Amino acid sequence: MRRVRRIIQRQHLSSKILTQFLIRAALRMVGDAEVILIMDSTRCLRWEIFTLGVMIGGRVLPVAWAILPYPWPRGKFTPNAVALVNRALACWPKDRPVHLLADRGFPSLKLFRALDRWRQSLPLHYTIRLRAGDWVRMENRQSVRMADLMSGITTGTWNTYRASYQHRGQAGAPTLLVVGRGVPMYPAHQMGPADQARRRAREERRVVHLLSKGQGRAPKTDTIWALLSTACDRTQAVQRYSLRFSTEGTYRDLKSWGLEAVADHETDIEHLDRLIGLAALGYAIQAVVGAEAGRATEGQARARQQQWTTTDRLSVFWRGRQVIHDRAHDWRSWLSETLEQLAHRLAPEESPTNQFCQSPTPNQTLEAA
Repeated sequence: MRRVRRIIQRQHLSSKILTQFLIRAALRMVGDAEVILIMDSTRCLRWEIFTLGVMIGGRVLPVAWAILPYPWPRGKFTPNAVALVNRALACWPKDRPVHLLADRGFPSLKLFRALDRWRQSLPLHYTIRLRAGDWVRMENRQSVRMADLMSGITTGTWNTYRASYQHRGQAGAPTLLVVGRGVPMYPAHQMGPADQARRRAREERRVVHLLSKGQGRAPKTDTIWALLSTACDRTQAVQRYSLRFSTEGTYRDLKSWGLEAVADHETDIEHLDRLIGLAALGYAIQAVVGAEAGRATEGQARARQQQWTTTDRLSVFWRGRQVIHDRAHDWRSWLSETLEQLAHRLAPEESPTNQFCQSPTPNQTLEAA
């Protein structure tokens, strides 16, 4: 614990420094697959934590983050989100395509203009959900409120337009606008009476929450997706945005470590930034361990994992946790080899101009995590 306390006091766990390590490591873990970069936020009592993460194995590995006190200081939300995107994309390889996803809390003219600027130098695409109260400029130059485009939408109906995000008479670059409501699809194991009752109760709580905020019309539009996307068509835009919900499992995982309780006691935003850096690094390690364990072919390792569940539906985070804490099987040699491979992935390239050479080595950070 003393070693961890010493490392937390150092700046190399802050997002500004660690982001570059995590992006490189995450891209190596993804391999040649398409990179999905998801922006979202989670509330930890007195703090709002914004994250940008790369989707891997049904979870999202945080690679950049920013923090605001809650309630949010006036005029800080949008600049904070734009700065987070700029910081991550500034480290992004110029030859690696990426698709950014964001929920309806983030749309702003500043964000769309920032993304359009990055698209000039990076192979970047985005799909961002709009609010019912947002305005768009249609192809015929007419300004339309999203709520008007949402009226009359029924389940299974999708409409597409060419439009641009508009705010106070100014608009961004025109792109694809998809508006509709999909047919809910659930896996077979979640179609029982208890699961259906749980979903109904959740929907009822959501309606009560919206009405408590004075949003009387919100329940009618809450389940309608309005996606402003650079995807080539409606199907691709909807498929990409549906991946955004992977981040919710990641937030549950992090909070299961007690992140919320720890954040509530923090008064120093810089110290909290470094704590989240340590959590992000530990999360990446545990997720990699889980992913590698799921691909293990050794007989005893496979047999042991089959005892954890009857269906083998395990997230990479939970599987990694089981490996690290398992006492019924000796994982030490396998775990040592896996962590050594991860350290190699995090290792900076040998280059005199590489700024990571000025930072502590990745092995020090891995040891602390």
